[in-house]
Amino acid sequence: MRIVQIANLVTPTSGGIRTVLDRLGRGYLAAGHDVHRIVPGPAPAVAVERSGVVHTLPGVPLPFSGGYRLLVDPLPVARLLTDLAPDRLEVSDRFTLTWVGSWGRSHDVPSTVVVHERLVETLRTWLPGGMGSGFLAALADRRLPLQFDRLVVPSTYAARSFDHADNVAVVPLGVDLATFRPGRAGDLPAGLCPDPARVRLAMVGRLSREKRPLLGMGALARLHAAGVPVELHVVGDGPLRRRLERAATDLPVTFHGFVDDRRRVAALLGSADVALATCPIETYGLAALEALACGVPVVAARGGALDELVTPDVGVVVEAEVEAMAAGVRRILERDRGQLRVAARTRAESFPWRRTVDDMLRLHRVEGSEAPKPTAPVTATSLSDATGPG
Repeated sequence: MRIVQIANLVTPTSGGIRTVLDRLGRGYLAAGHDVHRIVPGPAPAVAVERSGVVHTLPGVPLPFSGGYRLLVDPLPVARLLTDLAPDRLEVSDRFTLTWVGSWGRSHDVPSTVVVHERLVETLRTWLPGGMGSGFLAALADRRLPLQFDRLVVPSTYAARSFDHADNVAVVPLGVDLATFRPGRAGDLPAGLCPDPARVRLAMVGRLSREKRPLLGMGALARLHAAGVPVELHVVGDGPLRRRLERAATDLPVTFHGFVDDRRRVAALLGSADVALATCPIETYGLAALEALACGVPVVAARGGALDELVTPDVGVVVEAEVEAMAAGVRRILERDRGQLRVAARTRAESFPWRRTVDDMLRLHRVEGSEAPKPTAPVTATSLSDATGPG
């Protein structure tokens, strides 16, 4: 089976969507399928990667996004799809690529759209005063499931936007349990090894407005002012980088920028005493899950899918406010660290990427001629018995 993935908002230095595409692609290849990916870039290119063949088509830069691009012109994409002759389409975009579902129907190719954000929350973040966000999101959310054969979301939080649809599946994402594991701190160079006399915080993710990284910086400032021997390690880059650096003046903060080596990211996470997950509209929380896999408890902002992922035995969920985040760190530090680390790792082990890949392949197969379509909507519980989001 030839699976063609198509996505916007993917760059060589991006995070969540890029990770999902990569891990799914590797899993599909390992299962014996042929995988191609179409993404935007500055110029046309083709590259063979461990997750499949990546086709880059010229994309239009998205202003103030820190390097993201969009595939706006449908003609080059349609021509490439015709040449590739896919058996399945998997679209990770709900903006300029929704027409791909219609292309699939006209060519008898089943299509799946994977939704990585909750639109109403995204619009509230970016529109002035959130003006009209609820109305606009409701219109788009009602239309999207009609444009594809299947809609996939990673959490029940994300699924709430599509309660009206009967072709929605909740498929929790996974974590690389071999790379992200306890003990990775020993992989760090001597200059970055943790000081046992200090509390090390880690914040991993894109430094952009919707991720709310200033919450983490503010929490550090509160703890530092209160005399807590604390330091913060920030892994990631984005349009708020300079603002964060200005806010970090005279604070014990280390900016590592974008780190492409996943083992290095795991080592930085594994060296932390507490991980901060500051985004209150997260539709899943891959960075939080990677921290748990390293045995690191998480202080998470309430409001999104982190409520589903971070259970009381592995961390705390608090209001998306500076004082609350700082108080959450204090609560973690009062608990038995050994028990927290064991519980965190155990929680992460419920989410191997293998399960996500198997669930997605099961969806792809029931949509086409290889198996009859189900008589009832496919749900998360029918896809997997594992506990967790969805």
